[in-house]
Amino acid sequence: MLRQQADLAEEEGTLLRSVLDATSDAVFVKDLDGRYVLANGAATAMLGRTGDGLIGLTDADLWPAAADSLMARDRAALCRQAASTTEEVLPVTAGAMPRVFRTSRAP
Repeated sequence: MLRQQADLAEEEGTLLRSVLDATSDAVFVKDLDGRYVLANGAATAMLGRTGDGLIGLTDADLWPAAADSLMARDRAALCRQAASTTEEVLPVTAGAMPRVFRTSRAP
């Protein structure tokens, strides 16, 4: 029984990764401390990083000037227990011109 559950969990993880990597939208998942724990191929390509080069980082590592407002929006989504969509202006990489992103957050 435990083996079947482990196999099913592994299959679900593989399926989730396949779905995330198939979308052209950048998808990030953060833990409650604001550290990136998952990012799809579109997200890592957008930031010019590898998946391993993003995992464990925070908004302060990626966007120091915007980190406080990004984390505040994350906390607000958690408190509301509902998804929200906003527009954010962020540089994609260091030294790059800022771009407007439509972002959705969900707890």
